[in-house]
Amino acid sequence: MTPLYGSAVLDNSPPRATEELRSVAPVFHLLSQIWLKEWTGDLTKTWQNAAAFTTELLDERAVDMQSADLEDLATEYCRLFIGPGEFLPLVQSVWETGQRAGASTASMQTYLERLQLDRPISTEAADHLGHIFWLFARLLEGLPDTSAGLPVLQEFFDAHLRWPAELLRRIEAANDSVYGQASRLSQLLLEAVHEHIPDSDRGDQPGEG
Repeated sequence: MTPLYGSAVLDNSPPRATEELRSVAPVFHLLSQIWLKEWTGDLTKTWQNAAAFTTELLDERAVDMQSADLEDLATEYCRLFIGPGEFLPLVQSVWETGQRAGASTASMQTYLERLQLDRPISTEAADHLGHIFWLFARLLEGLPDTSAGLPVLQEFFDAHLRWPAELLRRIEAANDSVYGQASRLSQLLLEAVHEHIPDSDRGDQPGEG
């Protein structure tokens, strides 16, 4: 099997971009859980773990979920992301084409195989936003201490992390509580990651003006 990050000549020291990218992997893991399922008591603990990141990255206090009504949160998740009625689909193929099991689903399956993972972490579609964040976190964790892994991140970002921008803006506009804050955190992370990886639209390298 071809190594995920190829066989490029390694630099002698890890670039700062690689270190900073790896440092945000835990936040992508936490957010993947937020987007994957209706709110439960377990997610309250997950959100508490994300509170420090929220305060640091957004410069605002994390929404306090300790006394939140789980039934109300589950209802809000359904209203926003499942329906009935108008909803915001968290599945890439549905967002892009209105249908499940599209090209983005097949692409995610390919990445799972390249990472030697049998299946995603839930029964949701492979190209669900939660699975995309989870798999991206795995890619970040596996980055070598060189710039050799950055083209793979660019490839994944172009395939699976450009489409959520409008979705996340609309979630933020539709919810002023935890999902709105999670969407702001997700947007900020994606913008920060984009600054650290080559941009296929410009053919540049991280740090170039």
